Amino acid sequence: MLLFLTFGILAVSLAHLSFLKNNDLFLYLSFLAVLVVMAFQDSVSVDFPGYIETFNRIGYGEVRPSLFRGQADRADATEVGWYALNWLVGKLIPSFHVVAFIALGFYCFALVRMVQLVVPGTYRWLAVAYYYLGPILFNMSGIRQTVAIGFFILAVCAIVDNGDIWMAVLLVLLGSLFHNSMVFSVPFLLLVFLKKGEGWPVYVYMLVFVVLFSAAAFSGAKYQELFYEISNVFFSENVDVYSSYLSSMDSIEYSFKSLVRIGFPFVFAVLALPWTGKKEFPLFVLFIVGQILYALFGFEGNMQRITLYCTIFALPVFMVIANLIENKILRFAFCGGTLLLNLYMFKVMLASEQYAGLLNYDFFFWN
Repeated sequence: MLLFLTFGILAVSLAHLSFLKNNDLFLYLSFLAVLVVMAFQDSVSVDFPGYIETFNRIGYGEVRPSLFRGQADRADATEVGWYALNWLVGKLIPSFHVVAFIALGFYCFALVRMVQLVVPGTYRWLAVAYYYLGPILFNMSGIRQTVAIGFFILAVCAIVDNGDIWMAVLLVLLGSLFHNSMVFSVPFLLLVFLKKGEGWPVYVYMLVFVVLFSAAAFSGAKYQELFYEISNVFFSENVDVYSSYLSSMDSIEYSFKSLVRIGFPFVFAVLALPWTGKKEFPLFVLFIVGQILYALFGFEGNMQRITLYCTIFALPVFMVIANLIENKILRFAFCGGTLLLNLYMFKVMLASEQYAGLLNYDFFFWN
């Protein structure tokens, strides 16, 4: 764990140095430190050994490529893109850690691109620190979907930066070759086309978001059950995997801490919305929608896989919010609260069934 903390401090320091030196090379080095932690893990969850097993079975010819893998063939098939990457690396360097380094390296490149898109760079350190205290754990576990999320990030950046819709479409198609959940990112991609506008339109957005968040936070399992039933009527068993809900969840069971963890950044993001720039605005919208979905579906279950496509935009959003806050005390409260809440969720994840007993950092040991 000491090595994990050391690399975290290094990554945060390099991210801030990229601002001080006005040199993005240090930002790339920051995420390279993050990548080392992610790719050269021994195992942080039950998924990682499964990836190694799949890698070996692909080499033995026991796993076949599938364009859209269903529940029935999950044991002997994997998505085409993931199959191709594993097969190629297996022929050249027979180690899954190389696969992990390439896949997660692509994702880290997407993160850098996203952070670069919305300078100010003053609070790049906050984006890296936030990521290192939470989202990193899922990305170290769900590597296939992490690649898909990387494609989604680049698709959003392509539209926001230069309006390249065709490139965005291509990136979404490529991402779907790595994880089926990419299909559900398309509605979120449409949100990018929301324009900020001048005057009162942005305040309408704010009101709509607040109403949706309030309804989601106190809805209980009713909307989840509705979503689940709709998925059964209109979609296949593949969609069913990602539309499951927590049937036992009730609004009363929502802990105060969970609501604070969702609501704290939501409030700041909504209040900052009128002062965002044209490039920043759609990223704020995506993040806010992600927080609403988290409030509706909770932190567990497969629905979380869908919300991950939106909530990853917390990285640039937190940077911008911290830069917009002029009051030093309020800025300190926001930065400190963000890190403390994510540190709490990091602790919760370590105690969860998926990670407990498996999280260790025997780096640079190739299995």
